Amino acid sequence: AKGVGGTKADHLAEKVMGELLRDTGGLSLVQAGGSLFEQWLIGTSAAAVACANGKTAPVASEYGNGTWIRALNQQGSCYLYIHTTTYQMQGTRPVDFVGGEDEGPVGDPFASFPSTHIDTLAADVSKSWGNGKVPLLLCDGDEGYATVKAAFAAAGPTAELCMKPFVRGVVATKIKFADHVETARVLSIKMMKAGGTLIVDLSDCGVPNWKEKICNLEDYKKTFPIWMLDANSHRGVDKHGQI
Repeated sequence: AKGVGGTKADHLAEKVMGELLRDTGGLSLVQAGGSLFEQWLIGTSAAAVACANGKTAPVASEYGNGTWIRALNQQGSCYLYIHTTTYQMQGTRPVDFVGGEDEGPVGDPFASFPSTHIDTLAADVSKSWGNGKVPLLLCDGDEGYATVKAAFAAAGPTAELCMKPFVRGVVATKIKFADHVETARVLSIKMMKAGGTLIVDLSDCGVPNWKEKICNLEDYKKTFPIWMLDANSHRGVDKHGQI
């Protein structure tokens, strides 16, 4: 549940810290379901639940007894800070962390990814599709994305399909879901007939649930069937331009 100015968990945390600052002791916060601090900790952090399995979360007054440690995340791309007493975990440097300056990522997290030169991008993407793989391109910000689109445009016909109406909905985009499914169909057919490239823009909204929300849904599965996203389908439009 959300209240004014934040979630319920935020308000619980605020109460706990208020008790701590007033030095009234965390034991006064104990309720039937545990202390407010414990409720906040377990209710807002899956990692804390795993760490505290079999243990009782410390009361708020014990917060100052621990210290922060720093470790790399699973991908090795950034640091996480974990408190040794409360098991709290966060990505930003705590004000009371004692240690060296943040060194940042230890290396390029995308170093192991296949790469290509911009001059051969379109050819390599076509090769990837021909091998039954749909390429996902990672661009360096807006400028990099513009460069990629220019490279595809120079190589042949292109069309861009934005995912925002599928992900964020009609309230945010003013575009009806069904209308955008039809837009996806029209652009796909246009590129298939022209032998061009359809660029699916995921840049600032993410990926929609293609199977459950679009391609396998009774209302849309004939408009935009799942095979249109499958590089191994080897299908296309008929002579009338129909899917």
